[in-house]
Amino acid sequence: MSEQAKNSAPQDNKSNPIGALEQDVKILSAIGYIGLLFLVPYLVKPKDKFAVFHANQGLLLLIATVVINAIGSIIPVIGWFIILPLGGIFTLVLFILGIISALKGEEKRLPLIGNFDLLKVQN
Repeated sequence: MSEQAKNSAPQDNKSNPIGALEQDVKILSAIGYIGLLFLVPYLVKPKDKFAVFHANQGLLLLIATVVINAIGSIIPVIGWFIILPLGGIFTLVLFILGIISALKGEEKRLPLIGNFDLLKVQN
């Protein structure tokens, strides 16, 4: 077999836990964890179960971030010095977990907030 034929042979992707998931779907799903960009995977791939799953998790993370910031901003002293910093660390950890899960091709729900399904796969 020639060197060119070896290089153009398709790569076997057995390490992917959910099969032959395309790289662009993984990247779109990871983008969905960045604030309002949860709409990107939902609008680009509305029939893709994986993309909609991560768009939903991104939406839940956005809602949790807004709630934590609102409560932390309203409550004087305790909110400013305890709720906001701890809430910020909590949402940052969830953000990182979500992006890692999407890029690995896994459908892991975010701890504490990920059990709700607000977005559905379109038919």
